[in-house]
Amino acid sequence: MTPVQVVVYTTLRTLSNFIRQIINVLTSAIWPELTRALVAHNYSTAILLHRRVCQIALWSSLLFLIVLEITGGSILSVWTKGAVQPEQPVFTLLLLTSLPYSLWNSSATTAISVNRHQSIALAFVVSSLGSLLAATWLIPSYGLAGMAIGLLLGDGFMLFQVFQNSLSILSEERIGKLVPSLVTDFAWLNPLRK
Repeated sequence: MTPVQVVVYTTLRTLSNFIRQIINVLTSAIWPELTRALVAHNYSTAILLHRRVCQIALWSSLLFLIVLEITGGSILSVWTKGAVQPEQPVFTLLLLTSLPYSLWNSSATTAISVNRHQSIALAFVVSSLGSLLAATWLIPSYGLAGMAIGLLLGDGFMLFQVFQNSLSILSEERIGKLVPSLVTDFAWLNPLRK
């Protein structure tokens, strides 16, 4: 990568990481409640908390992804005084990495809350190395987009690993119930509307 490409990539990555920071705040907020439920073996509450945090993370990241896709050029123009523009498809790919990240990071709170995150830590190291290798292989053909694709692949790998870990902790949870609840179960919002 040239020095100019490094500056462009770093700037776009920093802006797209705004979504990750929002997700990190969300997972920090739910952590104590998950710990309390899991230590008490209250799996129904833990499952409900896990579903809601994953659902809120997914839809929030999708909303912020759309907002940044639309306003990213203006934000970058003001922030960098026009020096950096949202190079496409790099910026969109970097924003898309927030979707699997939002799910795996929020789900990882389950394991972290009861100090059973060793396999997630190992998967993260493997994912990071895999992302780096994929990017190294993809950059010559796809430029900066190759780096973003490598990150997307790494987050996809983490999503599988973390959900597998979380479902083993939440012994009564099933992926067949979890996934639809993330997409369609918004009944919990009804009391908030009153």
